[in-house]
Amino acid sequence: MLLQEKAYEIIKKRILTNTYKTGEMLSENGLVEDLGMSRSPIRNALVRLSKEGFVQIVPQKGAIVNDMSAEEVRDIFDLRIAVEAHAAQRLPNRLNSKDVEALQTLLVEQRKIAEKGNVTDFVTLDFSFHLYLLKKYGNTKMVAILENLRDRMIQCGIYAARDQQRMRQTIEEHEAILHALINGTDSPSAQLLMETHLNNGKNRFFEQ
Repeated sequence: MLLQEKAYEIIKKRILTNTYKTGEMLSENGLVEDLGMSRSPIRNALVRLSKEGFVQIVPQKGAIVNDMSAEEVRDIFDLRIAVEAHAAQRLPNRLNSKDVEALQTLLVEQRKIAEKGNVTDFVTLDFSFHLYLLKKYGNTKMVAILENLRDRMIQCGIYAARDQQRMRQTIEEHEAILHALINGTDSPSAQLLMETHLNNGKNRFFEQ
């Protein structure tokens, strides 16, 4: 892995997991020492993160970690509701035994991780659950939308599922969605459950 890519991945992960907090100044000198790299790959990584909205460049100094605006969070969830509820409406009776087993395994792992209180790993599995369903639906453009939002979705999710109670609520909602997809011929039920689930996630974010 190139040093620039390595620096980008490390800094981004620390922003997503709130190791680098909103409003914190990430000085080039501090990052050089912390990451054990020269200025060039770190500077290039910060430029890339700036273009993606994670930081704001401060010339000759470094970068400030950006907060997610309320408008951005609402836009992300509203877009997800439009895409994922649409897919959920058409997925009932399309899951085969392999799909069901894979999704149930994801939920078992989510529950284990929730009991350990590992929010970052929990939210990563949450993304995997939603992406699996969208891939099963088969619309490549929708899949691309979700994959492009991955980092922001994880960042939102870490705020929204920040304690075990909220993680358990998320799992229960996932289980209800999966149950509707497996057993129900009433496709609007799966659609409504998905829409409610994503709206709940949005509301949890704003309950900070």
